[in-house]
Amino acid sequence: MRNLSFVKRMTALAMALMFLVVLNVTRVEAAPTTNLTPEQIKAIVTDMFNKFAAFDAQGTTDAFAADGTIEDPVGSTPIQGTQAILAYQQTFPTILDEIRIQSFDVTVCGNEAAVKWRLRFKTKTGNVFFVDGIGIIKVNEDGKIQSDREWFDQAYFLSQLQQ
Repeated sequence: MRNLSFVKRMTALAMALMFLVVLNVTRVEAAPTTNLTPEQIKAIVTDMFNKFAAFDAQGTTDAFAADGTIEDPVGSTPIQGTQAILAYQQTFPTILDEIRIQSFDVTVCGNEAAVKWRLRFKTKTGNVFFVDGIGIIKVNEDGKIQSDREWFDQAYFLSQLQQ
């Protein structure tokens, strides 16, 4: 009899706790879906990288939303807005003679793309070096890049610019 009373009390306690948990559960809204297909997102990202490699600062900038950001590399101060992005893109021809895409792999999930890349750089002094990196690029509903976050070895990159 005592065991039955204990079981009833424990069952009541468990139900009360479950009720409290259910009351405190926050409904999580699904992330907004994009009307863009994975192929369209891949084309936007690929086009932006191709324009970057061609030193097409305006074309690269045009791929971004008006309030878009670049964090290059991650951990640095984000560059925000198309005017700032254009100014940033215009610096590359002043320090480099050439940028070539050596390998490029894009994986799209939702409205974001993960990009594994290898770039070949040639400096104004003739130094040729390669940098491997990964980017995470978010594309908004209008087909513009909202954010571009790049991971690579910045210390190595800057050391190669000095040679």
